[in-house]
Amino acid sequence: MEPAPDDRATSQLAERYLPEAQTKTGIYLVGWYPVDLWTDASDYRRARASSHGREQLLDDLNTQASSVQAELSVRTTPFVLDVPRPHNRVTEDADGA
Repeated sequence: MEPAPDDRATSQLAERYLPEAQTKTGIYLVGWYPVDLWTDASDYRRARASSHGREQLLDDLNTQASSVQAELSVRTTPFVLDVPRPHNRVTEDADGA
């Protein structure tokens, strides 16, 4: 099972990637996929995402960013990017119309 996003913000971004890039500022981008459009009910990520709303996720990530800044003196800014499921294209008639 993958760690929670806020755990990765600390372990990957603040403690690894930012020091390797010799910077104290970074963004943490999380994709938000509409849970009601997920078709695989057995996907553990669906259940996890269903338990938190988009706004709750962003609030949690902002709280984590504040803690990271206080503890590690680095600034991380979280962004939640809405990733809608693409719609099926209308198929053309056999005559190309």
